[in-house]
Order: sequence, then C-alpha cells, then structure tokens
Amino acid sequence: MICLWENILRYTQCVSKMLQSQNMNIQSACTFLDQAYQSISNLRDNFKDILNTAELICSKWNISTDFKAKR
Repeated sequence: MICLWENILRYTQCVSKMLQSQNMNIQSACTFLDQAYQSISNLRDNFKDILNTAELICSKWNISTDFKAKR
C-alpha cells in the first residue's frame, strides 16, 4: 500500500506546492492538475510494477506477502 501511496502523494504534493505559489495563474494550475490526474491514472497500467516493488520490500523486511483476492 505504501508503494502506491508514495506515487500518488508525489504527484499531488508537486501540484499542491505550485498552487500555493503567489504567482500561479489559472491556466497553469489547470495544466498541472491535468498532468497530475494523468500520472495518477497511469498508475493503473503500472500496478504490477508497484506490486512487485511492494513484494521486494516485504521480502527484505521479512514481512508476509499474502495478498488475498477479493473478487
């Protein structure tokens, strides 16, 4: 889970910092928000890579990786 959230928060933090800038305009804000949305949407395509990273971290820390399919 932390591997997924790290990616999501990386994109949203950049946008958040830019939106707090005093010289940010609406057009730039829309562009940055759209880029963040696209990047987060693309995480679906890379979910297996994120899952593999999580499994690797768990194996290094000797944590069980019993992922249960709910569907």
